[in-house]
Amino acid sequence: MPVQVYEDSLELTVDVLEENGFSPASWPLPSLTSSEPKVSRVVRAVILENEYLKLTIVPELGGRLWEVSDKRSTGAAFGGGSEVFLGSPASTAVEYRRGLLVSTPGVHHSRSLARADFIVDNSDAEDSNPSVIITQPGSASITTRYSLSPGDARVRVEVTVHNRTRKSIPYESNTVWIENEHYNVVYNLDSIFAGTFCLNFEPGTFERPNAGVWEEDLQLQRRVPGTTLGPGQSDSYSFYLTPVNGVGDVSICNEYGVGLLYVPRKPVDENSKEPPDRPQFFFRASRIFLGAKLLIQNDSGATFEMPVDLYPEKVHYSDLTSIPWKVVAAELRDSSGSTLARILPPKDSFEPLIESVPSSPRANTCVRDFSDAQLLSLTSDFTLRVPAYLELAARATERGDYQRADTCYEHALLFNGDDPLAWWAKSVNRRIGNLDDENAERTELLNAHYLSPLEPCLRAEAFLAQPRNHGKDPSPLLASFNDVPENFIEVACQLIQARFYEEAAYFIDEALRHQNLGMLYYLHAHLLSRKGGMEMEVASRVQMATKAKFPPMPYRDLEREILTLISEGHELPQILRDWLNGDFD
Repeated sequence: MPVQVYEDSLELTVDVLEENGFSPASWPLPSLTSSEPKVSRVVRAVILENEYLKLTIVPELGGRLWEVSDKRSTGAAFGGGSEVFLGSPASTAVEYRRGLLVSTPGVHHSRSLARADFIVDNSDAEDSNPSVIITQPGSASITTRYSLSPGDARVRVEVTVHNRTRKSIPYESNTVWIENEHYNVVYNLDSIFAGTFCLNFEPGTFERPNAGVWEEDLQLQRRVPGTTLGPGQSDSYSFYLTPVNGVGDVSICNEYGVGLLYVPRKPVDENSKEPPDRPQFFFRASRIFLGAKLLIQNDSGATFEMPVDLYPEKVHYSDLTSIPWKVVAAELRDSSGSTLARILPPKDSFEPLIESVPSSPRANTCVRDFSDAQLLSLTSDFTLRVPAYLELAARATERGDYQRADTCYEHALLFNGDDPLAWWAKSVNRRIGNLDDENAERTELLNAHYLSPLEPCLRAEAFLAQPRNHGKDPSPLLASFNDVPENFIEVACQLIQARFYEEAAYFIDEALRHQNLGMLYYLHAHLLSRKGGMEMEVASRVQMATKAKFPPMPYRDLEREILTLISEGHELPQILRDWLNGDFD
């Protein structure tokens, strides 16, 4: 069966949510509290399935993997259900742990129930399969790709966390939250077993999960070298989620399957009236392995061999009573003799994988505060040369020296070629500077799209590259932004940060035709104030902002700088003044 992907609907019983002010845990979104009665709501769901597994992904609930159903058994490996219960208190009611959700510190609270952007990747390559890509916005955006392969009973989860700012941000951990109703969690160096599923990952990817700290929740802390994520940098990792049914406890979980070697405390007594406690071997393969071999070793060093055929549809079972006492290890080999798994009896032990690294004293350095001469000297600094080159590029664009800006972008990408925003900015700079031939292919945009298919700045560029003419109706090129309105603000901030001021003003004009967002008016007021002599227009935009829609509330450094400047000559709402004063930090 080929991998299929399609859209469906999911009817859920949900709490009625009411805004209840703001808190540091929820900012830039409001705290929510639930009230009675509950209501029925139909949400959009994306289904990804093969012959063994069915994944249900819900973009409207943070883009979480809502349920993994194992077709080989009844019930779900985890997740599912038809009720979204939030509970209290209000300060944390916007967080909701069900299914699987990836987050960074602070993002879990405020984005847990926010709508996430998604696309279905139907690559034309012969060796590729459909996958679903989810992106959660924020200073550290999170892109999660879920994929299945034909004939494979595992879910592949690929995560990329991208620092969208021009300075280092705290990144002590990246967290995978997984609903877990089984508190007997077993760890080893490359896998985690949690009752109905296993996670298989590269050694060093996670340190010890805080299992059982939260009700029905398994929290995996992703540790990375250092405690910050540099400007424009990305962190990527992947793991497999394997449903476990019919195996009981698990001794091993790897790319080939999940298995258990059970050895009782004493040999089988055939004369006992009690049911015999036999040594047994179980293995559920993730793919088909015909002509495999099972090797059993006992404590005297003797090895016993038996042929086996392994199928994902059923659990292979071997009674090891005939093996002379005592069985100490088992090994599976495929038909070519390669080892599939070496299995020891279960152990409830764990060894920490990586130690924490002290934070860097330069972590929060903002290069916008440096002079050109200082920035040039920073280009030889390993930790700050990329943001230094990006700031030099932005300043060159502001002066109209597009060729110099292009050179600076080249240098930045030489040291950090995985930054999709740098590729995007380089392409925009070349377009407005007329550095490309009219019919030349914009390879920078292709690179950015490859790195981040859901990047909102790329969709904005499709609009900005068109001839300038506001039609009667809002542009359909930006219609998808209405699903995640914060993308309008994010793109406007990125354009201003890169000093594409005319592009930003034109984009904001169009954005306001789609969404009446207060922060867009403040950004527009800032752009008008730069021109001078437009005090009345600036005051008008500030007044419109007070009547427009919030949230999303500001949280970016650029928004703080702009609002601070505006507050010097205009009155801001109390909630924004409180934020500028640090009340929600």
